[in-house]
Amino acid sequence: MTGTESDGPTRSPTEAAPAGREVSPGGRVVAVLVAYEGLEWLRRTVAALRAQTHAPAISIIDNSVSSNVQDAFGADPGIDYARTGANLGFSRGCNLGIERALARGADFVWLLNPDTVPEPECLAECLKAARAFPDAGIVGACIRYAADPSRVWYGGGRLDFVTGVGKHLQDGRESGGSARETGYVTGCSMFIPAAVLRRVGGLEERIFMYLDDAEYSMRVRAAGYRLVYAPAAVMTHAVGAGEDWRSFSDHYLYFSVRNRPFVGRTPAYRLYLHGAAWAVALGKALRYGLWPRVPGRARKLRALALGAWDSLFAEGRERTRFPGLFRR
Repeated sequence: MTGTESDGPTRSPTEAAPAGREVSPGGRVVAVLVAYEGLEWLRRTVAALRAQTHAPAISIIDNSVSSNVQDAFGADPGIDYARTGANLGFSRGCNLGIERALARGADFVWLLNPDTVPEPECLAECLKAARAFPDAGIVGACIRYAADPSRVWYGGGRLDFVTGVGKHLQDGRESGGSARETGYVTGCSMFIPAAVLRRVGGLEERIFMYLDDAEYSMRVRAAGYRLVYAPAAVMTHAVGAGEDWRSFSDHYLYFSVRNRPFVGRTPAYRLYLHGAAWAVALGKALRYGLWPRVPGRARKLRALALGAWDSLFAEGRERTRFPGLFRR
């Protein structure tokens, strides 16, 4: 049974482990990559991890339907490879990687998108920031556009409680300085001490993809930890610089609406976020409906409507709504 089909939230793969706020003094890091079909960027990410000055162990959780990733990495003796046999979603894939990493004695787990290229000192700088902030719950890196590395995609962030999403700061050309506290860490790169994972748990599995980082940032902060941004830990990310909102995928629009209530930690805030989901869907529907030359307009409007409906009544319908995500 996948996390999206469960009766309730599944967050902690290590609930029986002892609680504790102290960061482990060790330095064994397991980098967890959740793969889905793509190979070109995954190969670049693995190569970049192997080139780190503080080399991590590497774990690949393969959500692919095809055997492409397995053929490339399944027999690699330097990689802990696990094929799920189905697309379980980003959150549950990360949690499986976290379970395996903690079982291998990891002091830190580095959740990393498989289309990133960390610079050689990136991991060492994340470790440095974690040790500079003993109460750090998550350390985030400086993430630049792969197509234009002079531009910063994520340079720290904040949680927007009105909309229930995380906002990127310093989305421009400036970065640098010492590690500092921030309000939100993007799921593109989350460097997490093992003690935090044992106490707070993993990602919220009802969030199949998107907004998982906002929920986790909020939950980690609520547990009393600080979120830290390490500008000297630099990587690039294969995200479109200045991507046109008209080109957003149907499933992104769906999940960006449907997942909002899951970000809330209290019944009152979740109820508010249900309303926010409908308001966001309406606002986006008006934009997509009235703006000229929107590719796939009807599909986008349908995705927004289904996202709003499922935020209230049907949280686990990914397979029904987007069957293409679950077959080759």
